[in-house]
Amino acid sequence: MKKQDGFTFVELLVTISLIMIMITMIGLIHGKSYDNYQFKRWFQQFESDVLFLQQQTMTTRTNDLLNILPSTNQYEIRSTPLEPPNIVRNIPKEWKVSILSLQMPLSYTRAGTIRNPGMFRITTKHSTYDIYFPFGKGRCYFVQR
Repeated sequence: MKKQDGFTFVELLVTISLIMIMITMIGLIHGKSYDNYQFKRWFQQFESDVLFLQQQTMTTRTNDLLNILPSTNQYEIRSTPLEPPNIVRNIPKEWKVSILSLQMPLSYTRAGTIRNPGMFRITTKHSTYDIYFPFGKGRCYFVQR
């Protein structure tokens, strides 16, 4: 009988199974990394908007307000409650926004300190982030849970 070179069916199944497991693991890692990147990118814009709100209040002597709207996954900055918003930004639809101890609307005093410190939470597909507005002139920061 001639000897034939090649792989057995069992060897092929084991190899294909290992490749599928590695592809699945890479996909999960990539999903978490993208989720983290997307949040940090969103938070950078949010932090810039909070800085704008603080500076606007200090320099123009107006009481600009920031409203976080969990029902529509948006936040808006407006000069007065009756005027249309100056800025409207979307929060990704797949994220869940929970207002915990933060009182809406968020505003700063003319000295640049926050009126009502507190926190809210954003839950993404893979992570949960608590966003804090502390006493004093510090704007905000997040803690990943």
